Amino acid sequence: MDYLWTPWRFQYISAAGQPSQDCPFCKATRENSDRDLLVVHRTGTSLIMLNRFPYSTGHVMIAPCRHIALLEEASPCELQEIIELTARCQKSAPRNLQA
Repeated sequence: MDYLWTPWRFQYISAAGQPSQDCPFCKATRENSDRDLLVVHRTGTSLIMLNRFPYSTGHVMIAPCRHIALLEEASPCELQEIIELTARCQKSAPRNLQA
């Protein structure tokens, strides 16, 4: 078995078991410090963020601004926007990252 060595993830791993912090998507929605929170794009109902602890290059997260647990809770507008943002991200990714 090959082990994935990701030393930059130590901050995340070492926080396991500690009281839960604020949802990163809710925090990004509420605050205007996009650079610090790794927000790369905002729309009216969704946002795109870089993963602070990625497993692969170019890993982004797309989420609705409204805190929901399941996609079935998203409105048709939110679902459409999430899919459109996903397609834009995929289209703009370098071809060698679209595995």
